[in-house]
Amino acid sequence: MVAHLQDLNEADRLLRFGQAATDEQIQHYVENIQFERDLVFGVFNRRLQLVAMAHLAFEPSTDQPVPAAEFGVSVLERARGRGFGAQLFGHAVTHAATAARETC
Repeated sequence: MVAHLQDLNEADRLLRFGQAATDEQIQHYVENIQFERDLVFGVFNRRLQLVAMAHLAFEPSTDQPVPAAEFGVSVLERARGRGFGAQLFGHAVTHAATAARETC
């Protein structure tokens, strides 16, 4: 995941993180993904390189009736135009809806 995100150019990092994240900030971001709570989805090419990924980050437990979630997606430039981002978004929506039903 670190290598995939660090392969993003400056403009793509700005779109993905809201800032032109440095390699160190990306390393820190990946190290702090809460895998016991969040979900990460990926699309791999034939060489098993991660070319697209999505992170569905759920808010920590709160007293909200439905959990809040944040979605982030990135697709390497060479893999764009194949619908990977849309597929990852659809997958995340399905999982977020399931999580919401489970808490209600």
